[in-house]
Amino acid sequence: MLVKVIVWKDEYGKSDESIVEKCTDVKKISIDKRFKIRELMDKISSEFEIPVNKLKIIKKAFMGNNSFAENISSRAYYEHSMNQARVYEGSILLVEEMENVMLKSKWQFELDRELNRLNIKFNNPDDKPNYMGHVEFKYSVIIDS
Repeated sequence: MLVKVIVWKDEYGKSDESIVEKCTDVKKISIDKRFKIRELMDKISSEFEIPVNKLKIIKKAFMGNNSFAENISSRAYYEHSMNQARVYEGSILLVEEMENVMLKSKWQFELDRELNRLNIKFNNPDDKPNYMGHVEFKYSVIIDS
């Protein structure tokens, strides 16, 4: 299966865009869906040349209408299967190299910041519908609350 991996860059913290909008350098990696999280960590470590002991993998998880950062690279997840960790085809994994993986990562700060944002997308009433008859929402306003 293919998962999308985004490695943290310092420029991500300087932008007010949402994570999806600011992270254009997504790399897709192929993994066996029978992998354990520890094997996933080894694969990502070799792919991005990040030592396993400095590797932090965050997955955006959802509970009801809220989302939160789930650290799937913690020891508690090592023997979990992809399914148990809820890593599926097309999942986005946020990766960061950290000296102390027990501290809160920059991805976690960014996801927390995004929780307090309201993103309003809108269109121009004068825009013509696309070939499917829908008017696209090309414009957006982000409000920090």
